[in-house]
Amino acid sequence: MRVVILASLVLIGFTACKKKELKKVEKAVTEGTWKITRFIDSGDDETASYASATLTFNEDGTLILTHGSTYSGTWSVTNDSGSDDDSNDSDLDFNISLPVPHESLSDDWDIESHSSSKIVLKDLDDDEPNKSDYLTLEKI
Repeated sequence: MRVVILASLVLIGFTACKKKELKKVEKAVTEGTWKITRFIDSGDDETASYASATLTFNEDGTLILTHGSTYSGTWSVTNDSGSDDDSNDSDLDFNISLPVPHESLSDDWDIESHSSSKIVLKDLDDDEPNKSDYLTLEKI
């Protein structure tokens, strides 16, 4: 019985820590405007193509991407252990209707690391399963 209680407490503690981390990411992204400082898509460095792009994450879950034109969408931070990406369960999800070839920004990105001024993201490439896509956002 003690083992079951101890295991339950550990699980509850882990879940609470994970939720705190997700809240930190949510708070960070909604405080300011972000730029793309690294974007590797299917092994190709596309960073220069996004030099003027900015992202604004609103607290209501909406997202504004300015890149020549203005695009709107939604975002969320999730703990998605059932997703098809790698083992990291914390995701920053973008849902933006973008024209080709920019549609690959709209994805469920694994959060590799984060701070109040920088977020490093990774995603298994949908087209080439042996490759990963990388996206780094930095606060302006």
